[in-house]
Amino acid sequence: MQVNPGKRFSQEDLQYICEAWLARLVDAVKLSDFDAFAGCLQHDGWFRDLMTFSWEFKSLHGQDEVKAYLEHSLEKAEILDVRLDESYSPRIGHFGPTRTVVDAALNFETARALGKGFVRICLPGEEDSRSPEAFALFMMISDWKGHEELVQEVSQGVHLPSGIMNDKGPDVVIVGAGQAGLQVAARLQQMHISAILVEKTSRVGDSWRRHYPTLTLHTPKMFNTLLYQPYPTNAPKFFPKDWLASWLEQYAKVQGLSVWTDSFLEHSPTYDEVDGKWDLVVNKKGKHIRLRPSHVVIATSIHGKPNLPLIPGSDAFQGQILHSTAYEGGQVFSGKSLIVVGTGNTAADICQDLVSNGAKEVLMLQRSASAVVSDKYYDSRISPLYRDDSDINYVDLASFAMPIESLRTLMKETQDSRLRFDKELREELDKAGFVLNDGPDGSGHLLLIYERAGGYFVDVGCGSLITNGRVKVKHGSEICRFTTHGVVFSDGTEVEVDAVVFATGWTSIRYDLEMTFEKEMIDRTMKIWGIDESGELCAGYRPSGQNGLWYAFGSFNIARFYSKQLALYIKAIELGYLVRK
Repeated sequence: MQVNPGKRFSQEDLQYICEAWLARLVDAVKLSDFDAFAGCLQHDGWFRDLMTFSWEFKSLHGQDEVKAYLEHSLEKAEILDVRLDESYSPRIGHFGPTRTVVDAALNFETARALGKGFVRICLPGEEDSRSPEAFALFMMISDWKGHEELVQEVSQGVHLPSGIMNDKGPDVVIVGAGQAGLQVAARLQQMHISAILVEKTSRVGDSWRRHYPTLTLHTPKMFNTLLYQPYPTNAPKFFPKDWLASWLEQYAKVQGLSVWTDSFLEHSPTYDEVDGKWDLVVNKKGKHIRLRPSHVVIATSIHGKPNLPLIPGSDAFQGQILHSTAYEGGQVFSGKSLIVVGTGNTAADICQDLVSNGAKEVLMLQRSASAVVSDKYYDSRISPLYRDDSDINYVDLASFAMPIESLRTLMKETQDSRLRFDKELREELDKAGFVLNDGPDGSGHLLLIYERAGGYFVDVGCGSLITNGRVKVKHGSEICRFTTHGVVFSDGTEVEVDAVVFATGWTSIRYDLEMTFEKEMIDRTMKIWGIDESGELCAGYRPSGQNGLWYAFGSFNIARFYSKQLALYIKAIELGYLVRK
């Protein structure tokens, strides 16, 4: 069937295109023909696999890479019964300004697993006699047969007392009860894996409550949905931090999760490679409880301690020096002059809060060029995907189908339209002395999230304060020393200030982990955050390099989606499918 990409398609047209493409894939799978499988993709198409053909997360670009990956794994995977998912009707989709595709969801099986997939099939032209090809194909294992995830009701977890432990104890200890840890615990529970959460603060949600007062999420509520439990229809579209903290607290209770607050791991847990068990001690409100779990999941944050630079003269400075984590609002700085060091989201929000609370002067210190995107543009890209009436499972399936490097390509292709959308904002910021970039390679703020988890801010009002001079900008200088009443910059200039707020981020959690576990053990583990050599995000949820130790980091959507893969790995070890190295 040849079609005109500009025409309107009936549902029958779309179904026909998908079935024609699927027939080719099914034949390739039946014959274990990796050449034919790769031929179902465009020559420069994308293929992403989570645990289907290997125990890895893999992103592949182009037919040659796909062939090399499948040459020795396609037959061994024992793929069965690949079919269209009848719950998701094929539909027209877009990837970039010139690429129109047909989106379809897939189901498949292997000898011991159930799987899901997602495909984006290129529309053939009227004069194109070739068989349909996919721009992108995604396949992932979604359940082990006979051990499927329970999703119909809350499966009450193992609530271990703080005194004498039962004989078995938990299978998993999760360190951190934020959005990642809670969703991992909920997912494990629904897969009949017992877990407790160890949380250092006094209440679930305190990690959000302790942020600066005006913190509000930039992503809509559907994007931040927690597993198994949608938000109320009247919930705010963008969550204030305290609202979110309360929701997390009730989520732990409603899901029946076992959370130990005011608790932390004591130093030097040990792992027995022979029996696959940890020997660790949890300090729970001063009581020492010994546990022997098979797995420890670090779900704290990628951030460790506040990064507060040591600058000469700080002891003599008569004003206030604080990190953004200690900033409790701008009321106490009314009528005062401040420097805010940094240009990320936190710095922008604090500058805006200071102005709204009557600060006399606010100077933003910009050390290097930064990316800025307006909240209107940000929302225009995310909200249509994460609509309130959408099925979050299929939204996630479609969103995570695309490898990160394909998103880099998309961001570059859309650079002109992205910059044009925020043209006025960018021009005004430039006039005000704020030095802009669009990421190091023109791929914008999205890749900065994956690569650095910073280097940009979403403008919710600070931009106009910079352009009208209420927030002044100094670029390219550092504070080289404090004086009694001010600071001296590296360019030799000097200003008097009442306070300096360092919105300079945090050290890596890796350093904190080295203090709790042996450094040699942490050195064996994967990179924490960033993009690896396979084009995959280093957020964890897969083997870390140290048996029994797992990482689980990232935003709500990342934890919501990848918690399933982490649970599948743990269950596979329990079932003997995956042997510890």
